[in-house]
Amino acid sequence: MIELLDYILDYNNNFWVIYHITKEGYFGYMVYEQDDSGDRYNNFTKMNYIKRNDNSLIKIPKYKQLFKPRECFKNHLNEIPPIWKKYVEALQNVDIDDIGIFGSFLIGFEPNKDIDFVIYGYNNFKKYYDNQEYIKNYINATSITKEHILHQYNKHKNYYPKKCDLKKIISRNWSGVELDSGVLSTPRFVIDNYISPIKNGIDTTNIVKIIDDTYTDFLPRRAKALLNNKVFEIITPLWKYQSFARNNDIIEIYGNYDFKNNLIILDDKKYYIKYKNNLYK
Repeated sequence: MIELLDYILDYNNNFWVIYHITKEGYFGYMVYEQDDSGDRYNNFTKMNYIKRNDNSLIKIPKYKQLFKPRECFKNHLNEIPPIWKKYVEALQNVDIDDIGIFGSFLIGFEPNKDIDFVIYGYNNFKKYYDNQEYIKNYINATSITKEHILHQYNKHKNYYPKKCDLKKIISRNWSGVELDSGVLSTPRFVIDNYISPIKNGIDTTNIVKIIDDTYTDFLPRRAKALLNNKVFEIITPLWKYQSFARNNDIIEIYGNYDFKNNLIILDDKKYYIKYKNNLYK
C-alpha cells in the first residue's frame, strides 16, 4: 500500500515523492530528474540527476519501484552518519517501528548533510513534541536559526504569491533541529492512511479564526477555523506550510472554499495565507 512520503521511480528513471492522497489517486512531485549532465549520482540506478525545486502538485505517473521510509529506517539505520544515530537515540519514547527515513538517502543518493526523518502516528508525535527540548540538548542542537529561515525564504519565495506570509510560516518550524555546523533536519509527521477530500469548491478569499491546530504539524496540514460562525476544515499538502496555524490566529486565506462541506483546500501555490494578527513571532 502506498503511503504519504513514499517515493517512486518512474519508467523514465525519475524519482517522485508522494505527499497527497485522495480518492482520485496519488499526487506528488518530481524530486530528482534523470539527466546525464546532472551533479547527483544515484547508487540504485547508476545514473546522474538534477534536483527539482518546483514542487507543484500533480498526479504521479506509473512507476517501476516503490521506496518505503519505514523499511529504509529498519534496514539502513547503521549506515547513517553518527550524529543522526544519536538523534535516533534521543527519540527514546517514540515507537521504533513508526520511524522512517525519507528524502535523498531513501532513494539511493549520498546525503550531503542531513537525514530526513518521518514519524508516524499521533501518539508518537505527542512524544516528540513533549520531549523536543531534551532531543535538542541530547545532540547539542538548537531550533532552526534566523539565518536558515531567511535562506529558506529567499530560496522559495518566488514560487509563492507575494501576499503569502511565507517567511512567518517557515519561522514556525518548531520541530526542526540545527547543529553548529549548519547541518539540520526537520522531522515530518504523518497520520496513517489519511485520505484527503477532493477539491470541489470555488477559489475565493476570506478571513478566518483558527480554533483547532491539532493536526497542523502533520502531512497534510489541517486545522479547524471559524468562518461566519461555522466551523471549516483547512487542508493543505503544501510542503512549506508545516505548523502554519495556531489557535487564535486570524488568517486571510485565498483558497478553494467548499461551502457545502465546510472545507478550505490549498493544494496549489497560487493560494496563500496572510496573518492578520501577531500572536506568534
